[in-house]
Amino acid sequence: MNRLPLAAILVSALLGMNAAMASDTHTQHHAIETHQPNVMEHMHKHMSSAEPVTTDNLDYNFIANMIPHHQDAIDSAKFLLQQSCSPDLSAIAKAIVRTQTAEVESFEKLLAELKTEKTTWTADEVAKFNREALATMERMHHDMGSVHPSGNIERDFLLGMKAHHEGAVEASKQILQYSKNPKIIAIANAIIAAQDEEIRMFDNMLGQMTH
Repeated sequence: MNRLPLAAILVSALLGMNAAMASDTHTQHHAIETHQPNVMEHMHKHMSSAEPVTTDNLDYNFIANMIPHHQDAIDSAKFLLQQSCSPDLSAIAKAIVRTQTAEVESFEKLLAELKTEKTTWTADEVAKFNREALATMERMHHDMGSVHPSGNIERDFLLGMKAHHEGAVEASKQILQYSKNPKIIAIANAIIAAQDEEIRMFDNMLGQMTH
């Protein structure tokens, strides 16, 4: 029987151990990269897990669907505040948390009131509005999904939140075409005014960033 020299056996074993260790290190490093949290995950979380509300009460649908939308903005802003970011962006994130948390609380109270609202929309209007609202959500998710983690959390936040805000503005403009409820009209106009202004701020900040 042929026997390998002891030195060859030791070298072979050592090479095998090194390969295994390298493989384990690569696997662990890949796992860390794969599971590295990023701000974009927080912008989809609640909306992705919540079924869109598509009843025949369009005011109710607008508010019910805006709650998870706002909650994702709140969560992503809170996540950003845990990271290193500029004072200006921190101020924006804190404002988002403050204002949209208050709005979510008011929206949840308003839902009970809207359940008793007498609806006057036709079946065609309901179908059209719900179809448009779902299309808006899909466009927003597509635009946010096109923002891939770049390693610059501030840039990613601004790009993602811009698309996020644009979705809210579009949804608010849609309900204004249908609603006769003064509270809903006021909410929609407030969202448009506030988030259009923030979108302009985001654009300015993105323009100042080096690529």
